[in-house]
Amino acid sequence: MTAPILGVRDAGPRALLLEFDGLDDVLAHHQHLSRHPLPGQREAVAAARTLLLRFDAPGATREARDALGGLTVAAFSAEAPRWWSSRSSTTARTSPRWPAGWA
Repeated sequence: MTAPILGVRDAGPRALLLEFDGLDDVLAHHQHLSRHPLPGQREAVAAARTLLLRFDAPGATREARDALGGLTVAAFSAEAPRWWSSRSSTTARTSPRWPAGWA
């Protein structure tokens, strides 16, 4: 388990800036919220000690602020995603998660 969120600041009507003690906590929360986004969450942008969450509506932002208080996050894992295959780079490049044209 990671350290708690130290602070939550409004970053406009549709975004929240989460503050952490260090990069490990940022990465763990980013990984969790990327895999399990909050309702209305559109984007998660990680920095050294902060995580910016963008939402589709001000109401979703308010609900997310409440939900973050009870959020439990596991430690960051650098393990490759399930869709990644080390046997063939073609598999990874043709995965739907890769933007078209990336080779």
